[in-house]
Formats: sequence, C-alpha cells, structure tokens
Amino acid sequence: IMTFDSSIFCLLRHRNLAECECNDLRDWASFILLLVELNLVVIADFQGSRSSGDAIKKLKEASASKVGVRRNGAWIQVPPRERVPGDLVAVTIGMTIPADGVFVIEGEPLKLDYSSLTGEPLPQKRFKGEAILSGAVVLVGEGEMIVTRTGEESSLGTTQALIADAKKQKETG
Repeated sequence: IMTFDSSIFCLLRHRNLAECECNDLRDWASFILLLVELNLVVIADFQGSRSSGDAIKKLKEASASKVGVRRNGAWIQVPPRERVPGDLVAVTIGMTIPADGVFVIEGEPLKLDYSSLTGEPLPQKRFKGEAILSGAVVLVGEGEMIVTRTGEESSLGTTQALIADAKKQKETG
C-alpha cells in the first residue's frame, strides 16, 4: 500500500531535500512539472500586465496627438492644448475624438465606439447636428465636427477630474 508521503509533502515536512526518502519517480516528475507550470503562469501574467500597460500608454499618446483643424480656410495640425471651441476638426476612421463637438457633414452617419466611456458595447450612430463626446473611437465614417468643449470642460476632462478627486479623497481618508 502506497502512503500519502509524496515528494512535495516530504519536502514540506523535512525542509531538507537530503532527508527525504522518496523513491517514486512519478512524484519528482509531478513536482518538476508543477514548478514549470507555476513559472509559465507567472511569465504569462507578467506579459499580460506589460501589454496592458503598453495599451494604456498608446491610448494616452493617441488622445494627445495632433489633429487636423481648419482655421481661416486652411487645414493645419494642432496639438491638444491649442484646440479651441469653434475649430473645425477632421474626423477619420480609427481616430479618438479629441474634444466634445457637433458632427456637421451630411450623408453617411458616424459609428462611434463609446464602450471605454460608458460601457455601452454597441456602436452608436451620429448624424449631422448630433453631439459627439471626446474619447469615443470612430469605427465607420468620416467627416468634420465643430469643437464645442475642450480640456477639462469636455466630457472626458470632467470624468478625469472626477476620478482624480476620488483618488485624492481616498488617499486623504
């Protein structure tokens, strides 16, 4: 009859590999496989954490990138801090909406992904004259929008300010 004295339990009890009298090769193979599996889990978790950190970094870079703005009849690239209400911004597929605004082009509506802002999993359509919130991602359509609110005044800016306030309150107790 085989006892419940496997190599792992032997190591736990004696805490010295030399004192273990384990003769079952299967126990050692199981122990080694368990260590390999544990290391694979740790490596996979590290890679997942690193890639999610990279995704957050890329998202921040995308939201802070320059966008095409029409001023005085000419299209120019403008950094985030220089956008002002009244700017006409080019909206293209794949871009993150840089500020709150109003869609102004007739024709095909925009399909926007608001899931990161509202949790809504389905894309939302926006037609001419409808509001577009900063932080949404354009899935389908192109056109132009007139900026109505920027920075901390935008919906995304307000949300970020609320999160920062909540963190401060949590830290101060």
